[in-house]
Amino acid sequence: MGIFSKGVLFMFKKITAIILSVLMILPFAGVSASAEETAAKNYIIEDPYEKVDWDSWNAYKTQLHAHTTASDGFLTIQEFVKAHYDLNYDIVALSQTTEPLTGAGMLFPTPCLL
Repeated sequence: MGIFSKGVLFMFKKITAIILSVLMILPFAGVSASAEETAAKNYIIEDPYEKVDWDSWNAYKTQLHAHTTASDGFLTIQEFVKAHYDLNYDIVALSQTTEPLTGAGMLFPTPCLL
């Protein structure tokens, strides 16, 4: 067995396993929050865009993923175009699937030209 006997090697492995286990658990030792600590915090969700003047940004009203009855949507292509025109969209994109409601076909979009 070389320099170490079976007993010494076994103890070495056991001690090493214990040390590694403690080192893995140690970072989580201080991670605990009581209900009082959590309740005392005031979580406020703020709008990061509150002060943005959207009119000066020349933003475009956009719909980048939509389906029609040509695949698995509920509007015809003509109804889709009219609805988005009436809602003042600047950019629209149809994302048709090759076969309606089939798992494999939905992975391969078919281009659609108007």
